[in-house]
Amino acid sequence: MLAILIASIIFWVAGMFATKILWDMMQTGGMWDVLFKFGRLRDSLYAKGETKPFYRLLENVLGGCEQCMSFWFGLIWTIIYYIFCKIRIGWITDGLHYPTSVLINMIWGITFWSITAGLGHWFLTYKNKA
Repeated sequence: MLAILIASIIFWVAGMFATKILWDMMQTGGMWDVLFKFGRLRDSLYAKGETKPFYRLLENVLGGCEQCMSFWFGLIWTIIYYIFCKIRIGWITDGLHYPTSVLINMIWGITFWSITAGLGHWFLTYKNKA
């Protein structure tokens, strides 16, 4: 249980910094913009977003909106965290029966995802205002 708690704290802190690094890389003048013309791609998605909502959502997730990017990156980070814990540490519910383990995994997954997204969003908005 202690290993899961330590891994959670490490993943939360790393997720905050990873969100900030990805955000900076996706912005105009960032590494992805310089190497892959990412800003032009995002601008073209924004232009298409007037007719198709999916393009607008994709543009927001890919660096157009702090909250959207934090939310979806939090989901990806939660999946990476779960895989790491399951393979490397073991999991809290390994010895429990089916209905109980599913409920605990769902509650913990949603909680971890929410905290990860919230911390990432806070870190993006706090560091951008400072």
